[in-house]
Amino acid sequence: DEKEMAECLRALRAHVMKSGGAAPEISEETVVMEPSSYSVWARTGYRSRSEDGESYPLGTVVLLVKEKKTSAYIAECAERGWPTVAQADRQELLDYVTGVVESCERAEG
Repeated sequence: DEKEMAECLRALRAHVMKSGGAAPEISEETVVMEPSSYSVWARTGYRSRSEDGESYPLGTVVLLVKEKKTSAYIAECAERGWPTVAQADRQELLDYVTGVVESCERAEG
């Protein structure tokens, strides 16, 4: 359900903004954002610019916030077997999640 997909991205944005830019904890396969928690595989509703246009999973976006260095981000995603946010999407997605911009056109809901 698309509304639910975008809900986890909005929750991540609220968490990051409230915590001064800190990423939420990932416990096994769960992203913990009090009072809620979401699967790391929950779809964020943010559509990739790549050909498939797939929505990124939440865990991938959380790691993007957590790891400031691109090399560390890519390495951690690879270690977990997760996809990475495409280079073309990273800045817009980070700007949205950290509150630099109010909305982004590639996010649904």
